[in-house]
Amino acid sequence: MMFAKRFMLTLGCVMALVVALGISASAGTVGKITGVVTDEKGEGIPGVSVRIEDTNMGAAASFDGSFVIQNVLPGTYNLVAQSIGYNKMTIQEVKVQAD
Repeated sequence: MMFAKRFMLTLGCVMALVVALGISASAGTVGKITGVVTDEKGEGIPGVSVRIEDTNMGAAASFDGSFVIQNVLPGTYNLVAQSIGYNKMTIQEVKVQAD
């Protein structure tokens, strides 16, 4: 029996920060979520789908596992990361602030 690999989702303004921070994207009314998706060895995973739960907002991780979701209204969100061959992961209560 084969088991799916696990990956870790790290969020933040600077690579590998665990705390999510909103960054001003447009005139102080929206923010953005940035992060890096890594495997258990800490290596970036390209192509992972990272989305804000219950919305149509999201991004695909680039070659090094980094992603950016822009124009996010201030609030608290759950982020879901999925990729074939890996377990789905949810990070709850990601806070986004304008500015």
